[in-house]
Amino acid sequence: MRFVRGAGCALDGVGRGMIRGRRSRRFDRLQLGTRNVKRLLITLLTALAACVGYVAPGSATILTYTFAASPSCCGTGPFGTVKLDDHGGSGSVDVTVHPFVGDGFVDTGAGGALLFNLAGDPALTAANISLPTAGFGFDPGPSIHADGTGDWDYSITCVTACGPGGSTPFFGDLTFTLTLAGVTVDSFIATLASNGNVFAADLCYAFVPGRGCTATGDIDTSGPLVREQAPEPGTLLLLGIGILGAAVGARRKAT
Repeated sequence: MRFVRGAGCALDGVGRGMIRGRRSRRFDRLQLGTRNVKRLLITLLTALAACVGYVAPGSATILTYTFAASPSCCGTGPFGTVKLDDHGGSGSVDVTVHPFVGDGFVDTGAGGALLFNLAGDPALTAANISLPTAGFGFDPGPSIHADGTGDWDYSITCVTACGPGGSTPFFGDLTFTLTLAGVTVDSFIATLASNGNVFAADLCYAFVPGRGCTATGDIDTSGPLVREQAPEPGTLLLLGIGILGAAVGARRKAT
């Protein structure tokens, strides 16, 4: 058998061409997959941008009131906040009362640890109030007077958590949950009887160790109101699962 140089070279050229062809097709598929992933990301980002400012079902409404002033003592605050959270629905509202550092709840007889009103003046009992903070109780009213801040329908009272007068303030957050059909964060209202205030609290102002409270008295929520929307954890979880699933699907198609 004779070795033909030209034939060998021709076969080598064909082989190299086939190799280049396969590489080109692989590169084209890779480019197509990359473009598909880019299109998917652009689509997702566009959808997310369209959702900005939109409150989807399951988004919680959160109101934060500020204890700002006292008609009878203490000057100008702020002294603390009251935060309301309905967790994206009606029928239950979580309430967190947060005194600032140096301020605490006292029992001076000036109404209660937290005074409030509800739209329609519904009849509440202890069964409507879940109070995980030990040492506090619920007074259903109907008319509770507080010097300087008027008359109120309901009160969370400091039963054993506070000492008499301003002797032993309770420092820390007061939390409770109100459960009632149809109740939302907007059910808590200001009235003429409560001098236009939504909340008031009997607080110790500027506690000094060894000396006690600088002053005590009812503090009202005449400070700025902050309203915000926050997605519930379940909503964020579903969004994350959707994005992850779409990304996995695009990767499988690309490969």
